[in-house]
Amino acid sequence: MKRTILIYALVLLVALMAVVAVAQGKRGNPAGPGGCAVMCQQMLNLSPGQVAEMKEIRAALARDVAPMQADLQAKMKEIAAQWAVAVPNVGEIKRLSDEADQIRAAIRNKAIDAKAACIAQLTPEQRAKCLEQCARAGAPCCCAMCAGCGIGACCVGGPNAAMCPLGPGKGPGCGMGMGPGRGPAGAGCPLQRK
Repeated sequence: MKRTILIYALVLLVALMAVVAVAQGKRGNPAGPGGCAVMCQQMLNLSPGQVAEMKEIRAALARDVAPMQADLQAKMKEIAAQWAVAVPNVGEIKRLSDEADQIRAAIRNKAIDAKAACIAQLTPEQRAKCLEQCARAGAPCCCAMCAGCGIGACCVGGPNAAMCPLGPGKGPGCGMGMGPGRGPAGAGCPLQRK
């Protein structure tokens, strides 16, 4: 009898965990991988040529920053190792931190260049619509379908992350963010599900 109850309890627990996992998945990027780009494409009525060009810009950015990100991770491990000793070498930690900051700045500048290249693909009408949508959200324009430096004000991360269905996160994303994260959509977000 106790064995049967235990088995039923385990089955119920697994079922509840599955329900929670499925529910959490629905809060994230509503359109799946590339959802932000798809929503921006629809909202701005981008041509196939614009979409292809922006996709290439995003891919080039990812290729360009991948070795920088690996260098940054290695630098952060070095910093962590310096802190993990009985008497940390503060001068070395500061030197390594300065190098990490330089890598972050290089990644940020690549992302800024990529965002500018994406925005340059927009027609004046599309750019105006983008600015109008983002003004309603109270954030800088994030509708350029391009990955950015991870400090997004609307699409991903930043002070207005709660206003966007993608929320804070990292990875390939739209606007000034590095990717799809999780977070509730707020009123005024240009990417809010209708």
